[in-house]
Amino acid sequence: TFTPTQRHDILASLRLHAATEGWTQGRHGAFPTRDVPVSKLSVAEHVRSTLAEHLFPELEARTGIAHEYWAFRDLFIIGYHANHQRALEVHTDGCLASLTMLLNDTEDFVGGGTYFTDFDLLVKQTPGDAWVHDAKLRHSGVEITQGVRVVLVAFMDTVGGITENIY
Repeated sequence: TFTPTQRHDILASLRLHAATEGWTQGRHGAFPTRDVPVSKLSVAEHVRSTLAEHLFPELEARTGIAHEYWAFRDLFIIGYHANHQRALEVHTDGCLASLTMLLNDTEDFVGGGTYFTDFDLLVKQTPGDAWVHDAKLRHSGVEITQGVRVVLVAFMDTVGGITENIY
């Protein structure tokens, strides 16, 4: 979804924010992550609108739920770091669908990936590729042992759409 130049711009905005404001540590209750909400970045509107433009029509095609009813519940960037948060334990997400997208280069870290326990499947993404899944699938962020792995995450739900009482 994002070109190398766009990913570079997102990462530059993230680095600037992290250097001046830091990372959040506990926004996600039972499974806290070291992250930065995309809304805090200078590129926030571009990230949100580009994802919505490409992602919501795909979700409509695959689910039958019209694109205008999809919305982001949360949009954030996780910074897995060998000296900070190295992994994320097995969990489900509190939404309808989830997206992960690796933002930095695979040479920047060792290890990592997303592991889906129900399928015994380890997904190792290439930079810029989006992986969308049912948020109720049990999954984990696999441990990194060196470097930094930077992942864009979107939690998506549906809104509106019910115009009459069918009962």
